Amino acid sequence: IEESVKSQDEGVEVAAKLGARYYIRNEEINKLADLAKDVPELEKYLKFDKKTNEYYLDMPMKEFAKKDTFDRYVWIDKELATQITRYIAQDGSLKGKMTKVGQIIKSKGMTDNPNSPFYDLRRRGKSVGKLGYEDVSTMDYMFGHNKNRIDAIYTSLSVSEHINLQKKLHKKLNSPIPKETQKEF
Repeated sequence: IEESVKSQDEGVEVAAKLGARYYIRNEEINKLADLAKDVPELEKYLKFDKKTNEYYLDMPMKEFAKKDTFDRYVWIDKELATQITRYIAQDGSLKGKMTKVGQIIKSKGMTDNPNSPFYDLRRRGKSVGKLGYEDVSTMDYMFGHNKNRIDAIYTSLSVSEHINLQKKLHKKLNSPIPKETQKEF
């Protein structure tokens, strides 16, 4: 994230944060770029949950998903949600920004996966120490993995429950979430 900020390209910074903090796939960020070309379109996917007073990405399978994944809600901190909205309102686009993030990762020698360095942002989240079953399940949900097992667990949860589970997991993972936001956990 620090290197993306140094690029002075806000779209690169947003893409890096979505990948590094919330483990969102590069192709899902590209889909968001295609779908959210202005604020009214963005608001169909970047939503606010009144019960938790938190933002989240609503990622319906038919619009975002990679094959064999599912509809999911991914909590996004307020600072990033505000930044994304402001960026899109100023005619910014996330299109191609993941490529630039990958180039930064590669140029700084921060990958052992030169063919797909953006993937390292997701892999970081999976490489954290031992987690209990509930935490692994929450992680699989956030990542969009293990559809059959996740469907049985998470389809009945409310958006608020998803947000609370994800915030707990981010705390355990020590995800690179802003310190001000972590105080709320």
